[in-house]
Amino acid sequence: MEGKWIVVTGLDGTGKTTFKNRLVGYLKSKGNKTQNFKAPYDKHLLGLLDVSGDGQPWKDNYSDQLIFMLDNRMLSYYVRDWKSSYDYLVSQRGFIDSFVHGVCRGFSYEETDKMMRTSELQKCDVMIHFNAKPEVAFKRICNDPDADKFETLEYITKQAESTKAVYEALMAGSEPAFKSFEGVTNLYIDTTELSTDGTFDILIMKLRELGIIE
Repeated sequence: MEGKWIVVTGLDGTGKTTFKNRLVGYLKSKGNKTQNFKAPYDKHLLGLLDVSGDGQPWKDNYSDQLIFMLDNRMLSYYVRDWKSSYDYLVSQRGFIDSFVHGVCRGFSYEETDKMMRTSELQKCDVMIHFNAKPEVAFKRICNDPDADKFETLEYITKQAESTKAVYEALMAGSEPAFKSFEGVTNLYIDTTELSTDGTFDILIMKLRELGIIE
């Protein structure tokens, strides 16, 4: 039986990392063999994002998009192998993020799907979409010493709009570029006024109700 892949996606500054790590701890406490990872995954490719466009957002959107696409393809091979070795895979971000960020960089869903060849990539079981008011999310991360070039209020505002739009399109099932995500369970949570404990409790309850976790 293949392991279940849970993707924790959405806006920066909404608590994705905290939730993902707590979920991994919870699953391990139940005796599940669990793989905990983050996308972008490949360290060499991740480093290229720091130099593309002189390390500034909006300067070289096409190169940035292609770097993410290549990372997705490489990560898919790892996921394929991990599914046969683990009970659960839990990742921060997934392939859907290329669509969210693609819109922010000026690419349509169709263009992103064509570049990524989504149908050839491994499919996850659940996507949890985190969102919040942009100014609240930015305040949470504005002093992060490890912030990347995309963690600006301007970019996060676009990302928040795109995160919600992608989720709504997935739920409507009317976007041809999202055909490869058919059958994936989608959950949406706005953490603007939620504590980390409140977020965790709500999502654990939903995952149990869906039979994804025990």
